[in-house]
Amino acid sequence: MNDSIPVVRVISAAQHVGKTTLVTRLIEALSARGVRVAAVKHSHHPLPADREGSDTARMATAGATAVAFCGPDGLLVRRPSERPPIEAAIEAVTDGADIVIAEGFRDASVGATIRLTGRPPAEALVELPGRASFVTTADDVDRIADGLAELVHAGAVGVPAD
Repeated sequence: MNDSIPVVRVISAAQHVGKTTLVTRLIEALSARGVRVAAVKHSHHPLPADREGSDTARMATAGATAVAFCGPDGLLVRRPSERPPIEAAIEAVTDGADIVIAEGFRDASVGATIRLTGRPPAEALVELPGRASFVTTADDVDRIADGLAELVHAGAVGVPAD
């Protein structure tokens, strides 16, 4: 795994508390600050391009060691395995990124953490390495993005586990 860029997990014990909304807003806010953000999504759903009967699903079922789907808006690569660990996903997206924001991976011990609780607007406990933790709401995107941008600009290397 690339230990030279910060990783931040946005997690919650509950569903529908605004994780995806917060991640999307953080990506927008950090991008506006000149930070290149890569994103990783944890899901229990199968890959969207690999729906039963699709060409990519048929290729994978036929025994391909990897299947790449090239579309007009990007590339999706599927390698058959058990659920890949967060480290594999991070490694796949770090090229050209200053920070990785991962949604989910509640049981992982990689990177900083933003824990959402309750229903929107959720309370957010922000735990950044080398800095004091703080509590805010998921709506306070600017404060959270400022903390993440500081982490990037400080040259945080090898973000420690929680």
